[in-house]
Amino acid sequence: MKKLKFILTMAFASVFLVGCAAKRAVIDDSWTKKPSKVKVVFTEPLVANLDDLQDDLPDYVNNFSDWYRAQLEYNLLSQSSGIRYAVQKISRDYVKIEPAPVNEENIKVPRVTEMDPSADVYLVLDDIWIGRTTKMGTCSNGMTTYSCPQNYFTAKGIYAFYDVSSGRRVGYGDYESNSGYTFVVSLSDWESIIEKTVDTILDNTPITQ
Repeated sequence: MKKLKFILTMAFASVFLVGCAAKRAVIDDSWTKKPSKVKVVFTEPLVANLDDLQDDLPDYVNNFSDWYRAQLEYNLLSQSSGIRYAVQKISRDYVKIEPAPVNEENIKVPRVTEMDPSADVYLVLDDIWIGRTTKMGTCSNGMTTYSCPQNYFTAKGIYAFYDVSSGRRVGYGDYESNSGYTFVVSLSDWESIIEKTVDTILDNTPITQ
């Protein structure tokens, strides 16, 4: 169903905590050299609400991965410098899941079965989920604050970095990127969660040097 784009006035103002990316991540201390060529591979993202996709990205209803790939590449280039990226969707058949520890618990970590030797570093993204979520937050009516449910457009997933020459995993983690919305999801929310996802994944890596 098409969403109606209209403005509603409210009797009170709600303060939305537009989500920062929450993550669990490990970066190997030995990974200090900035790569010159990074190969980025990702599996097909799962979009939970196809109505949002139809409304905001109608040209990509049947090929969402094309939009996702372009957004990944755009944000990787804009959030780093001096690196050549190759971004590609791959079949999940080429991804293995391994457990790895973060903060005394294991999380899922993706690994590809083969890597292109022309790249310096591989970045593998898997279990990509995009959809609406609701979290309890703090609202205000101008006089008092109180707990209330708040709506977010959210991207979740897992990722790992690999040094191609050695095949060694040099970083990994999971992420959750949120963009708060009031009534309807818009294109800016889609763009925001990809920007935050890339920012989270690149954080504390030599790629951002």
